[in-house]
Amino acid sequence: MNNSMVFSEADQEVVLLEQQAQEIIDDILSDTASGEAEARRQLEFHVLNNAGNPRRALLMHLLSVER
Repeated sequence: MNNSMVFSEADQEVVLLEQQAQEIIDDILSDTASGEAEARRQLEFHVLNNAGNPRRALLMHLLSVER
């Protein structure tokens, strides 16, 4: 085995989830629908409070959204 970092299947799945969460966040924040401005503001809050952890930011946002 060489000195390069070896990722387990679980590690790869976590990386994929992080990427997917970031893509969802990016899509929401890039939307310009005026009716969703408050949702974008709330998501930005969660992204700032969970910097570097898009999965947690997205989870916190989803938990805070009124049904």
